[in-house]
Amino acid sequence: MFRCLRLHWLGVLLPLVALLLAGRPPAVARAVPPALQSRAVDSLRQLLARPQSDTNRVLLLCQLSDQLWTQRTDSAAGYARQALGLARRIGYRHGQGEALNRLGAALRESNLARALELFQQSLRLAEATHDQRLKAQNLRSIGIIYVYLRDQRQGLAYYFRALKIGEQLHDERRVVIELSNIGLAYDLFNQLDSARLFQERAYALARRLHTPTNYILYGLGNVARKQGQVAQARDFYHRSIAESKQVRHLRSLNFAYVGLATLFQQLGQSDSSIYYARLGCH
Repeated sequence: MFRCLRLHWLGVLLPLVALLLAGRPPAVARAVPPALQSRAVDSLRQLLARPQSDTNRVLLLCQLSDQLWTQRTDSAAGYARQALGLARRIGYRHGQGEALNRLGAALRESNLARALELFQQSLRLAEATHDQRLKAQNLRSIGIIYVYLRDQRQGLAYYFRALKIGEQLHDERRVVIELSNIGLAYDLFNQLDSARLFQERAYALARRLHTPTNYILYGLGNVARKQGQVAQARDFYHRSIAESKQVRHLRSLNFAYVGLATLFQQLGQSDSSIYYARLGCH
């Protein structure tokens, strides 16, 4: 079972940082119960069935990909490819950039090298079209990959560039994501004071904006666990679990379970550790 835990933990980092809060700011804003998400997907599909301009159709396909990528990456990739093909046929450069980023997100867990290529292509298009939001999204997406590869200098450099753009745009929801991603990166590299600082900034801003905090709570739980603050770590993880269930973030739920398993393993409570490890390996 602990082999399962270790394997899960090694595989968790990429989606952990990517879904933060995903990945994409709209994805976080749309952290909704499954019935509402299903209705959103159905509504988008109904819009696609109606007459639309080609540019609107590209964006609708991208939105569908965005709705689906956290749970059904194959469907998300399919919609992104449709969007990309159409955008290229009509010469819609902004749409190409959006579709490339969506496709990279959908492929990130199965083909890291290809995802990086797609993000870099999307970044070049964003720079050529002066699209600052798409540029920031791709900087974050590329940063995620470098952090996953344990390249601290490159990963954090991309994250801080994304954060700077978010601040310049006064896009506070985006800033929440960048702050928490930076906190998770510092946590990975065991720079715990910095990790706590950025997670606390992210948490305060998310609370003010009434946006989800489940990944931030997970990050704060990690810091508390590593600093030996057992009661605080347990509280953060349980709060992350409760919110993850509420908003149906299944991967965030798994991360928090694994965090608890690791905490109990450190405490020498093997039965509790195995229990939460099993939940986290689902």
